[in-house]
Amino acid sequence: MPTVLCIAYLFPPRAGVGVQRITKFVRYLPDHGWQPIVLTPDKPEGSFPIDPGYKNEIPDSVKIYKAPSREPYHLYRALGGKKRQDSADFRGVIEGGKSLGFTGQLYSSFQAAFLIPDPKIGWFGPAVNRAREILAGNKIDIIYSTSPEATDHVIARAIARESGLPWVMDFRDPWTTSLYATKRPDRARIKEEKLELSCLEESSAISVVQSRYRDEYLEKYPSLRGHEGKFHILPNGFDPGDFDGIEPRKFDRWTVVYTGSISYPRDPEPFFKGWKKACEKSEAFRDSAGCFFMGEFDTRFHELAPKHIMDNLKIEGFQTRDAVYSSQLGAGSLLLIAEGYITGKAYEYLASGRPILAITGGEDLIELIDRSHAGVCLSPDDPDKIADALIQQFNSRDQAFDIDTDFLKQYDRRRITGELAKLFNDIIARESNN
Repeated sequence: MPTVLCIAYLFPPRAGVGVQRITKFVRYLPDHGWQPIVLTPDKPEGSFPIDPGYKNEIPDSVKIYKAPSREPYHLYRALGGKKRQDSADFRGVIEGGKSLGFTGQLYSSFQAAFLIPDPKIGWFGPAVNRAREILAGNKIDIIYSTSPEATDHVIARAIARESGLPWVMDFRDPWTTSLYATKRPDRARIKEEKLELSCLEESSAISVVQSRYRDEYLEKYPSLRGHEGKFHILPNGFDPGDFDGIEPRKFDRWTVVYTGSISYPRDPEPFFKGWKKACEKSEAFRDSAGCFFMGEFDTRFHELAPKHIMDNLKIEGFQTRDAVYSSQLGAGSLLLIAEGYITGKAYEYLASGRPILAITGGEDLIELIDRSHAGVCLSPDDPDKIADALIQQFNSRDQAFDIDTDFLKQYDRRRITGELAKLFNDIIARESNN
């Protein structure tokens, strides 16, 4: 069986939506004739949230190698910064959110100017050394890197250059074209874009979760035009088995459920305004509807939510994925707030079979929800329509809800893993013929 070296900063036992794609690929690649080997960081306990459910999905046959990650963020923590860099408030240090004080602003300036491509670049040296050991002890046929974090791609590029092995780079989110991309000084921005372009040009193939990412890269980098065939659309998806044996959570009223995180630039205020208007328009809604948020939320969320929702609101912090799925299954409606991209959470919501209320302007996401008959999409600029949609879903709570399950079959992660395996096979065949 051919072997792929998977370079993934985000990997179980770490929790969160960022590990789902690589977890499912590693789990199902052997079913499609490929044996994965994983390289991931060795980080101290307490530096990230843990969910054993993801780790339990990794087959025993998969070798997992680790290398230490020497990150400048550790110094910021020692100077009194937040315990985790992925805390909901941290993005606000860079732009748009609540200030975290002098040390936070100092660190954000340092990050923008010097930590290229991202704050995880301290993993580069140890990971490259560990990868050399892996290649010396195993027959590797292809390299696969997935981002975020973009450091994964820089590591993969170094190993591909040394070994001559083909390399597939995968984007769950884009790099410099992302809504979350670090705003850098011009000199640092030019350096990062040069690094990004070299990775895009040197990789054997590029997989992205939606066509918009491909189109953004083709528009930004003229040298990629004419090479559209290098890009492959492998969407995020869901695993129907994740919901096996999960009992729907029982809420004491019809409840709008949100699971995940909310931080800059994701804005919950349009929903809050719509909720308040719904309560003003419908006494029944006000008295019998509630909303539930599960996850990590920034300071602005905690300041805004009580002002608009008050006693209809319940908030829980981070929970295991089984608890998340249970809450999704028990929802009267699932709230999705998206800045424009199709989020990984959207597929989770689709898998639950519950109605979705999406606040977004993203055309691809609107099309996905419309074609699957999964719910309603609303502009963040119209709280009155958000209110009307909330009331309509509340009034329809006792009616059957039928999502288009046949349409959704294309997003089964096992099928998508088969597409990745086919891409690997095609690259190997092409390399053999050259």
